[in-house]
Amino acid sequence: MTKQTALSLSLLGLALSGSPAIAQLVPPIKKDAPIERPAPPPQVEAVPIPTPPEPRDPSAVAEPPHVDLKLVDITPRDEKGRVLPPPRPLDEMVIDAVLPQLSAEIQAGIAKARVSRLAGADRAIARKPVVALAVRGLMAELDATQDRERIMAIDKQVRELIITPALLNHLQNNVLISGKQINDLAAMLSAYYRAFQGSVNDNEQEVLRNVVRVNAVEPMQILDRLLLDSALRWNDVKAKVKLIEEQAKAIADAEATVLNASDDAARRDAMAALLAKLPEKTQTSVLIAVATPLPRPVPAKPAKPEEPKPDGK
Repeated sequence: MTKQTALSLSLLGLALSGSPAIAQLVPPIKKDAPIERPAPPPQVEAVPIPTPPEPRDPSAVAEPPHVDLKLVDITPRDEKGRVLPPPRPLDEMVIDAVLPQLSAEIQAGIAKARVSRLAGADRAIARKPVVALAVRGLMAELDATQDRERIMAIDKQVRELIITPALLNHLQNNVLISGKQINDLAAMLSAYYRAFQGSVNDNEQEVLRNVVRVNAVEPMQILDRLLLDSALRWNDVKAKVKLIEEQAKAIADAEATVLNASDDAARRDAMAALLAKLPEKTQTSVLIAVATPLPRPVPAKPAKPEEPKPDGK
C-alpha cells in the first residue's frame, strides 16, 4: 500500500467515524444491540466521538415490513461535476431519496418521528448557545484556513453539537426502518464520502474540512432557524423571557438592529449579536421559546372498573 493510499483510507475512516449512521457499516447491525463506533484509524489524530445513540428499547422486538431499497446517489455536484458539501444533513438526504419506496404507513411514521426528534434537537442546541454561536462564527474561518491543527480544533467544537441519536438510528429505534435498510442507507452515505474524497484528489485539508462541514450542517441549520424565529417573534419572545432592566439596557442597540433588519440573513446575524450580550441561561431561554413544541404524551387509558361480584361469591 502506498503512502498516498494509506492517507486516503485514513481520512475516509475519519469521515465515517464522524457520521453516527455510517458507523453502522461494519459489523452488520444486530437487532436491539447498541451501535458500536469504530475508533479513528491510527494514521490520523484521534478526535472525540459523540456519545453513542441510546440502544433500542429491548421490548421493541418487532421489525418493520421489509422492503428492499433501491440505492440512490445523493451526491450533490456543481455544473462541472465537482462534488459539493451537503446542503442538508446527509441522513435527511438519504431518507428523502428512498421515501417513495416505503409504504404510506411507514412514511407517516417517519414524518412523525422526525418532528419528535427535531423537538429534542432544538433543545439540545438551545442548551449550548455559547458553543453554537462560536461554531457559527468559526464556519467562515474553516473555509479560509489551511492549518490542519486549526481544522481539527474547529471540528472538536462542532462535535459538541452533534445530535444523537442520528436520524437513521432514531428511525430504527422507532421500528420504522430495519437493520438491513440501515446498512443500505449507510452505504449511500459512504458513497458520498468516497466521491468527495476523489473529487479533491485526496487533499487532506479538503477532506478534513468537509468532515467538519458534514458534522456542522445539522446543528447550524437548527441554530439559524432558532435565530430567525427569535428575530421574527422578538417582542413575544422578550415578553416571555422577562429580561431584567439591566439586560434590557445592554441589548437596546442590538434589539433595534434586529427589528430593523431588512432580510432573513441580516435578522439571523443581528439576533446572534443580541444573544451574545445576554447571560448563557437567558440565551437558552430565548432559543427554547421558539423551539419545536415537544410531542404531547398520549394519555393512558383508564383501567376498566371491575364488575361487582354477587353477594356470597
